[in-house]
Parts: sequence; C-alpha cells; structure tokens
Amino acid sequence: MALIACPECQQHISTLALSCPHCGAPQPPTTGHVPQAFDAQQASQPKADNVARHHASEVRFAKGCVVALVIAVGLFILAIASSKSPTSNRSDAKPDRISQRIAAVFACQDRVREALKAPSTASFPSESEANVRDKGSGIAIVISHVDAQNAFGARLRTRWLCEVDVNDWKNPVVQKVVVEK
Repeated sequence: MALIACPECQQHISTLALSCPHCGAPQPPTTGHVPQAFDAQQASQPKADNVARHHASEVRFAKGCVVALVIAVGLFILAIASSKSPTSNRSDAKPDRISQRIAAVFACQDRVREALKAPSTASFPSESEANVRDKGSGIAIVISHVDAQNAFGARLRTRWLCEVDVNDWKNPVVQKVVVEK
C-alpha cells in the first residue's frame, strides 16, 4: 500500500482507498481494473452525507447563537428596568430614615475627627451603634464615642454629642459638636 495525493484536495490517501476520506472524491483504481466492490455512485455518497451533516451542524449552531442572543438581550433589558426605580432618578426624592441616619453619623464623625489631637488614630463604633434621635424639622442628634490617642499617645475613649441638619441628606450640615473633656 502506497500513499498518493488526491487529485481533488491534494491530501495524502491510500492507493487502496475507493474515495478520499478528506473530500469524498472517488479515486480511480491504480491497478488498471475496477474491483467488484467499486461503485462510483456509492463513492460519491459519503461526500454528500458529509455536506448534509456539516450543513445540519451549521444550522444548529446558528439556532444556538440566536437563542443565546435573545437571552442576553432579555437579561440586559431586565437589568436596566430593575435598576430604574421610580424615585432613583428624581433629585427631589425623599430619603428614607436609614439614609438620613447614616448621613448624620458620618457627618458628625468627620467633625469630631477634626477636633482630635491624633485624628488618624480615631476608631468609631459602627453607625448602627450610634444613638441617633430625631429632634424634628430635619435635625438629628447623634450621641456616640471615639477611641483615639491623646497628645501623650495614650488611647482614650471620648464621648461626644452632635447636632446635624439632614434636610439635604446628601450634604448634611453639622450645627453643633460637644466633645467630653
């Protein structure tokens, strides 16, 4: 058995092959006589089967791509729709009490930190541990403590009270801070 080049695709095939396994082209017999099993119509049939199988796999791939694209577009639309709540884009939206509380605590912590001798050593409790009371008219009273070093390097706990205007909860205004001495 020797290898020859297929006249159609130039791939190496056996001299005993009835058709090219790569392209399906029928191969003429090399011995000068046609064997009993050789049939030109049967030899060309694998090529047609390969083409049909290839076409079917392309169709399945295209359908899969369309389904994936539809799912992706649906998820994108769902994500955009769920991110837009009726009040999220309005600048005049009234904040909830939790947002006001957090804004008040952080504004007061910033002001207290400015009053410390070693502000970088300040350690505040979490905002949920702070005592926040509503004084009315958008004014909140925050009572909490801070652990920080004094001028001598000793770590001390200092209690503080802060009055803050949270009417504009994105920019709260600290009105008064009292730090325990």
